Amino acid sequence: METNNSYIKHILFIWLLILAVLIIHTKGIYKFKFLEFNEASGHLQPLEMSYKEHNILGLKNIVYAVPFGPPFYHPNRKDKLDDSKTIRTYSISHAKYLIDNKIKKLDHFNIIDHYKGFNIFTNENGSKYFATLDYNISNLKFEYFKEYFPSLNIQELKKKIDKSF
Repeated sequence: METNNSYIKHILFIWLLILAVLIIHTKGIYKFKFLEFNEASGHLQPLEMSYKEHNILGLKNIVYAVPFGPPFYHPNRKDKLDDSKTIRTYSISHAKYLIDNKIKKLDHFNIIDHYKGFNIFTNENGSKYFATLDYNISNLKFEYFKEYFPSLNIQELKKKIDKSF
């Protein structure tokens, strides 16, 4: 009988210790590293739903075209996004172009420069440059995830951005 009480006391002590650690961590009194988990930041914006069996979503500076059926995975899980055939690109119009032309390459997202609140991109063959509004910037004249200032080179694009202010 004495050993049963001893086991119960040990188990109760361990549960109370775990509970105390969780309360201390949750209240912010002390942050335990082993309880820190990566959290997704930003919010997923539905940009266009039901476009040719894809939902077009926006998160930060990236447009995702998610085919019907598979779930949407965390953006850092590129292998899962590739398995589910999720297209990653920089604008709504480019996502529609990729869907319409059934282009198999999935990752079309590469910012080449930041300039005055805009992200500067180039198309796949480098013949056209354009800008999209950065998600951290609030500007009533421009919408997020849309292409602006199409140009043949970066200098021309930056001049167009300067003229817009």
